[in-house]
Amino acid sequence: MSISKFIEKKLSSRGFKFKVKEINNIDSQSSNTEISILENDVQKFIINISGYTKIGLRKCNISLVLPIFNGNIYEMNGVKRAIIRKLRLNYAKLLVGRSYIIDDPSKILMDNINEIISSSLENFYHKGTVPPENIIQNSIDNFLKTDQVCQYIPDNKIAVRGIPEMITFGDLIENDLDVEKRSFPNELAGLVDYNSTSTGDRINFSYRMVKGTKTNSQKELIMNDQKNLFCSTIQDNAIGIQYNPGRVHLLRPQFEQSLEIVDSEIPYITGPNSVLNGMHFLTAIMNLSYGTYEDAILFSESAAARFRCIRKHKIRSNTSFNTEILVSIGSKVTAIDSLVNVSDVDDKITNMCCSKIQAIGTVTDIKRYHSSSYGRDTIKTVIEITEHCQLHPGDKITTRGGIKGVAVIFPDNKMPYIKDNDRDIPIDVCISPTSIYNRKSIVSLWEMALNNYCIKNKTQLVSIPFNEPIDFNDKILIEEGCHDLTQLYIKDRKLINKTYVNPLFIIRSDKIAHEILSCKDGEQRLNTNHLPVSGSKASGQRMDVSNRENINFKGLINIDKIMSERSPGKNHVCNLIKSIKND
Repeated sequence: MSISKFIEKKLSSRGFKFKVKEINNIDSQSSNTEISILENDVQKFIINISGYTKIGLRKCNISLVLPIFNGNIYEMNGVKRAIIRKLRLNYAKLLVGRSYIIDDPSKILMDNINEIISSSLENFYHKGTVPPENIIQNSIDNFLKTDQVCQYIPDNKIAVRGIPEMITFGDLIENDLDVEKRSFPNELAGLVDYNSTSTGDRINFSYRMVKGTKTNSQKELIMNDQKNLFCSTIQDNAIGIQYNPGRVHLLRPQFEQSLEIVDSEIPYITGPNSVLNGMHFLTAIMNLSYGTYEDAILFSESAAARFRCIRKHKIRSNTSFNTEILVSIGSKVTAIDSLVNVSDVDDKITNMCCSKIQAIGTVTDIKRYHSSSYGRDTIKTVIEITEHCQLHPGDKITTRGGIKGVAVIFPDNKMPYIKDNDRDIPIDVCISPTSIYNRKSIVSLWEMALNNYCIKNKTQLVSIPFNEPIDFNDKILIEEGCHDLTQLYIKDRKLINKTYVNPLFIIRSDKIAHEILSCKDGEQRLNTNHLPVSGSKASGQRMDVSNRENINFKGLINIDKIMSERSPGKNHVCNLIKSIKND
């Protein structure tokens, strides 16, 4: 069924008849074959409305412009979004017991379009007044840009894979449902991943269904038969969840905002279906001056140069006036180079640049579309630039154990190193023991020990939540010395205490830190009142009741014990952290 017939079938208001016709632009060719106009950027419709009003038989036409949909995904103003499914109570079976059904994105879209058009036809029904088109179009655009069912989607393959699991609770009201506090009815245990969104998240009210959750022919949610606990993003990519359950809620957004790495490595220990990009770095759990203060993660210059990511920038112009493209595919450009000249009504020319380029980028794609803006036909030009960026101070860094930090970079000669016979092995990264201890991130130390084990045994391990291949206190790790401390040196000076050193898999996040580090160049920063900038806010959450209910509902054995305060490895790690006093 065509989109116009689908809209025509779904529209209904006050007994009016609707006829919907799609308007297609004629593709045109520019002089440069690389930048031919390929397709329409929007869908345009004319809706003929006829029927009896209070003043007799009347007719009117209204126009409608919608973005091009790829399934439930669309793009508006350069932002990729998706209409996600909405959860609601199944009132038809309320006497039997509570169950929940899912509204599909197409139904949600048409319900909102129908509601907007119906409300605009009130004056037409009573007085025969033709509804103003700009109000209808603005209302639909506002819905597509701001409604909580229209969620922003990062340009990341992990995020795109998770779209089918995205749901919102909309206006669902129940006594035992509090979305902000992650408190849910018992009937949703095992169906919704309570850890997929943080507590008190007022920006993103979307959650994820547990991997494998399905719907039947009545759109009712059906329990998955794989005993999964988490959404696919966490289930497939996370490791060692049992060693750090309090920070699981941070993992999904971190993974979905991860950047593609130029020389990405396969993790020594990986999730069952992981597609995360990252690299292994020889990491020391130790303090080193201001480089590890608060949330800082210290990199050597050579490690930062290796840790290159791929950033994609897009420059867009959408105008009905003349545009001149100044580059071609393969062109090398910087932040100050003009890419497009755009004329206005007075023939004044504006140069468009890409200010986000850090060094030198390459033009990888140029496209032109028929589009629309404020009711005017326009030509949209999109230039995509790809850049390989090495790590810079202030870039966001994450680990698979939920540690988030801001990159600080030191010269190689100021970093610690290991003496191995006649050669020095430099340390790539330093992470403060406080970051590990305060976040109770046992999983990071466990991962480092297993990386050591995998290198020695030339093997790869797969981590399945609560069914790990090797436990933290496994005898084999102790026998092979994977937990042993290492003697480090700085400028031929032997450090007093030995340090925990092992490889760690690190990820780059698609964010640039706006926070001001509390310490710079060894000096404490002061705020506007000339007072020392305070420390970072305490983070991490305990396992709440809803998560325990979810786990118990699955019938998984001994998981509560693993998640308790006396989980395996806790005392060992506390003693280990306390023993690391190098500063």
